Amino acid sequence: MADILASAITFKPEISISDIAAIAALISSALVFYFGYNRTRKSEQIKIARELMERIERKTQKVRKIELPEPEQSQEEKTWYEEKIKQVKEIAKEVKEYGPGRRSDSYLDWNPPEPPKDHLNNLGNERVREFWSACVDLLDEIEYFSYLLQIHEIEDKNILIYYIPRINSAFEYMEQRLRYLEKYFEKPLSGIELGYLNMIKKPMKPWLDKYQMDWLDKSHKDITTSDPAS
Repeated sequence: MADILASAITFKPEISISDIAAIAALISSALVFYFGYNRTRKSEQIKIARELMERIERKTQKVRKIELPEPEQSQEEKTWYEEKIKQVKEIAKEVKEYGPGRRSDSYLDWNPPEPPKDHLNNLGNERVREFWSACVDLLDEIEYFSYLLQIHEIEDKNILIYYIPRINSAFEYMEQRLRYLEKYFEKPLSGIELGYLNMIKKPMKPWLDKYQMDWLDKSHKDITTSDPAS
């Protein structure tokens, strides 16, 4: 059999079968190393991302559990809502008696007055300080995740599709609550908090934009391709 193969294939005199076998072995070893390295590399990324995200999610839950103070409704707001309720009742009565189309509610002003900002009491101040302290702890962990992204320690697409939307959700929640405090309370914090949050968020923005969209696309495909009967 070896003689048949040798006669069927013409080799250059300077290359022997043993040389070809050695080259094949070298290529095979390189491929084994490459695929083995990729599996090991992915396993390391999963381990790093999982450990870090466990801390991020634990601190996210802590931030979400802190109850922030609620603003008191001003007399101006109360009067506005009472007047609107009265007007709606009048319209409902006319519609019931005469049918629709007799009058329009388009004249109603549905924009409530801008409430005056409240001053926080001692308990409110304590809760706000507790909230921001928890935010800083969370942002520290997110900043480390961002650093690992930038140095390519975490770069596997499936890992990022799974975790980045959770980080994005944490950013959105903190920003929404900080804006709430700014809107309803007189100087609840020092005023640099949103700037600090955006400073941590900015380096991550390319990943946040890309993998949030990839996650939405994947979720849409999972929904559209799933079997409703299953």
